[in-house]
Amino acid sequence: MTEFKKTTILFDLDGTLFDSKNCLVHAAYETTKRFDPKRDYLELLEQNFGVVYGEILSAINPALATEIIACYKEIKMKSYPEQVQPFPFVKEGLNSLSQKGFKLAIVTNQGRKITEEILKQFQLDQYFDVIVAHEDVKNHKPAPDALEKALSFLNTKPENAIMVGDSRFDILAAEKAGIESVLINLYGTLEQSNCKPNYLFNTIQDFFTNFKIEAASSTIAK
Repeated sequence: MTEFKKTTILFDLDGTLFDSKNCLVHAAYETTKRFDPKRDYLELLEQNFGVVYGEILSAINPALATEIIACYKEIKMKSYPEQVQPFPFVKEGLNSLSQKGFKLAIVTNQGRKITEEILKQFQLDQYFDVIVAHEDVKNHKPAPDALEKALSFLNTKPENAIMVGDSRFDILAAEKAGIESVLINLYGTLEQSNCKPNYLFNTIQDFFTNFKIEAASSTIAK
């Protein structure tokens, strides 16, 4: 068994703790159909899950960017609270980490309002010491800014933290911030990109259950 020598764990929100991919892709896709119906954006949106969709959507027609983003947010806000659920074992896993004394943070490209609401809806907000959301930084993942802001708030050195996420953007942001990373490979991110996480698990439940035992055997970066 390899001891997990970290004090702080940074979690992505969508696709990592919450099963929200279909909801967010659908909201973005519906927006594209309203503003650019002749082009099919579904594959692009699927491939870029985890990035700020507003940047992709704004590029459809920069002159209408404000209207396009407002449309996306309206669709998302209507469906997110009803359709999005935590993945199995998330509450139990967070509770266990919290009881062991880990400092926990949410680092997400998602907006703060919707992030805080979904955490409260499922009584998960109690486990997090800080939330760094879309509005809190100028440069979003894969830039390291949000991770660095969370570490600063928690007074944690990069070597004492780890980032857990489901997309290549999480892994790239961690690499730039000098933080070890865990990839939750639920969506086949490893096979679809050239990202190099330090540790690999198939589901978030696998991480919560086995990360102490499998830290050495799960290492894939050489």
